[in-house]
Order: sequence, then structure tokens, then C-alpha cells
Amino acid sequence: MADLEDAGPVDSSVLTEKHLHMSGFIRTLLDLLRQAGFYYISLLRHVQLDQVLLGAMIERWRRETHTFHFRHGEITITLHDIAVISGLHVDGEPVTGTTLHPWSDICQALLGAVPDDIMAGQIRLDWLYQYYYHIQLDAPPLSGVLRPCCR
Repeated sequence: MADLEDAGPVDSSVLTEKHLHMSGFIRTLLDLLRQAGFYYISLLRHVQLDQVLLGAMIERWRRETHTFHFRHGEITITLHDIAVISGLHVDGEPVTGTTLHPWSDICQALLGAVPDDIMAGQIRLDWLYQYYYHIQLDAPPLSGVLRPCCR
């Protein structure tokens, strides 16, 4: 991901249509992820599970105490451990609730458009790019172009 941030031509005459390229959108998205505190999560990749280690951990798990029992004592996974591993902040109010929402209504209200293929509340990034790529990165937030997109 660090390569994407530094991407760009050394000679500006090489990529004459760079303003139409998705790299600007990706840079903006990465900035938004940083502001929201989710940037580190975007760097995590697919985790390869070690089946033998997972089996050994399952054998040592005790449901009664919600801990792993090892020779040197009991240990458990805490919220602080998850924060260290994922880079997420764990202070503040919890986010809870049902996931049964009328996603098309929510998208219409917040985005001003409804994608064709919403699955479990997820929207494809390429749809967002195709729908909003025409908005200039330096457009004022309350301009006529951005108003329907920023509710």
C-alpha cells in the first residue's frame, strides 16, 4: 500500500490523463481510512491458518473460565490484545445492533444512489469509483456536485 501513495510519474508528460485514473480515488480513500482510524486494517491481508496450532489451542481452551490452560498457567485474549494486533482503537462507545437494515434505503439516503448488488451491507469499491469518479478531489464539500453525495 505504501507504493500506491508514492505512485505517479516523474515526468508529468507521461501520464496525461492521470486525473481520470483510480489512483487519486485510492489516495483519497486511504486518507479517509486514516482519519477514521481503520488504515491499519487495510494493510492486513489474508491470514494463513496453521491447522495444527489451531487444533492444539482448541484442546487447551476451557469454556468454564474462557481461558487457555498452559503449563505455566492460564491466559486469555483481551480486547487490548485485539487492539495491538489490529491497530484499532478500543476506547469509546461500542458499536452494536442488528444488521437487518433496508440497505437500499440507507444507500439512497446517504449516497444518493443505490448499487445493484448490495450483499450483507457491502458495496463494491469499483461501483463507488464508477459512480463518483467525476467529482473533483478539490471540490468544495457543499457544492452542487457533492451535496447529493454528502448527507
